[in-house]
Amino acid sequence: MGKLLYLRSGLVFAASALLGVTPADGFSPTATRSQLLAELQRCLTPTDLLDRVGARVSRSIDPDGSLASLVLVRLSKLVISLDNQDRAFVADESSTKTLNAIIESLLDSDPSSNCESIVEATKACSTFSRISPYSPNSTYERLFNFWNDSSDIVSQLEPHHTSGVKWAFDVLTLQSSAPSPTALDQAYADLNLPFAIIPGCLAGLESLSVDRLTSQVHFRVDDIRTTSNKVVSERRQTAWEGDTGVAPFTYSGKAMPRSDWSPLVVQVRDVVQARTNQYYNGCLLNLYTDGCSGMRYHIDPDQGTLWDYDTAVVSVGASRRFAFRAMSSSTLQPHNFVVMHGDLTYMFGECQSQFQHTVKKADDKTDTTPRASLVFKRTWECKK
Repeated sequence: MGKLLYLRSGLVFAASALLGVTPADGFSPTATRSQLLAELQRCLTPTDLLDRVGARVSRSIDPDGSLASLVLVRLSKLVISLDNQDRAFVADESSTKTLNAIIESLLDSDPSSNCESIVEATKACSTFSRISPYSPNSTYERLFNFWNDSSDIVSQLEPHHTSGVKWAFDVLTLQSSAPSPTALDQAYADLNLPFAIIPGCLAGLESLSVDRLTSQVHFRVDDIRTTSNKVVSERRQTAWEGDTGVAPFTYSGKAMPRSDWSPLVVQVRDVVQARTNQYYNGCLLNLYTDGCSGMRYHIDPDQGTLWDYDTAVVSVGASRRFAFRAMSSSTLQPHNFVVMHGDLTYMFGECQSQFQHTVKKADDKTDTTPRASLVFKRTWECKK
């Protein structure tokens, strides 16, 4: 079945704005900034958001670009929710014009006063451009020109901003096959982070899906022991596959016996090994059955004793927010990304001793779309 198309219709707001009258929704086209901020959270579809808030964004009420950024971030979340439901938001000519105007308003603002806004908007645009079949053709060019001409801003970015914008351009280049700004690449390289998000790494593997995984992998629900010593049923379903002789995988009081490699997992493993130039002899598989399942900040167990430091995680199915936070400082902001179907998260070196990571629950609390992750590992003995 192809994706259902979520279509916006009519030009009611555009006509109303030109005539200076109040649209049928009762919301004035001359609304104040505070009114638009309140309305933004009430918009539950991309159409509502663009009509009721996006088309009203202007330099006069949004001089620092923060409202434009919030609209784009909200839009990306709504589009992700639709995409998770196998639906698509198709931006018609009017929607595209509104999106272009929002981006222009943002980039024309003072960069020194709204760094956070521009960073988050860039990330949101990259997410939207990857999902929507009718994203503005010039989005990449506008963002590239801004960041390419803002090397002074790039040099002042905080680490989580730098990693976020670099990830955004990695996503944008999936569509444009163009490079990211040179100054940004250098600033990111200087961070020397022990992790990387590789968008679309497995996108070419057409057989990869949650349904195919569940048909081949023996997922099960186990009891685990919490830090308070309480035994509870685990929210996610799990499985453990690997080479002959690989020991059971243990955590939180449970031990998972090894199963033989499933054919689809072998296909994924081979692609991951070629991309990371690492060998993996075990794979922890996680199945999150709906948007209410996630993982709090944690580090993987027994790194450097039972398991080597290199870990590669493949996302399958629904998109989710993923983050790393430094354990050395409570003041540093986390590095936030959106991992989508076929993305690879690669953790290496001192990642597990320097950073905790988390998989967020869905932004849409009604999201019932499942997500799976394949966590490839290598035993410490194999490393030696």
